[in-house]
Amino acid sequence: MNRPRPNGASVTVEITPEAPSCPACSRPGILSATVPHSVVNARGEQITDQALAVLCETCDIDDPEAGPLIAYFAVHGQISAETFDQGSALVSAWLFTAQPKTFPDEAAGRENQAGGPSDG
Repeated sequence: MNRPRPNGASVTVEITPEAPSCPACSRPGILSATVPHSVVNARGEQITDQALAVLCETCDIDDPEAGPLIAYFAVHGQISAETFDQGSALVSAWLFTAQPKTFPDEAAGRENQAGGPSDG
């Protein structure tokens, strides 16, 4: 399923047997999507690419878009024909704000790939 975000970039959701682990806490993810992701390198240049956003019960429960989706999966376990409208609306809401969990090392790695100051 591809769904455009407000800025026109698209998000890709794949059905997989198992979502990847949360990169922040290593617990099992509930759902994942490939989303647009940008970082600014040391030269002030914006680097835009795609990254994996993982819905995590532990890390995302307080997020206003993720929390209701986490609660939905806690109650229903999966999206079924009976709960399709509610489940798909919650997934769509999450997709509009879903972001990968980033760490300082990731930004440095992207900067190096983009020819940042670390390149000799």
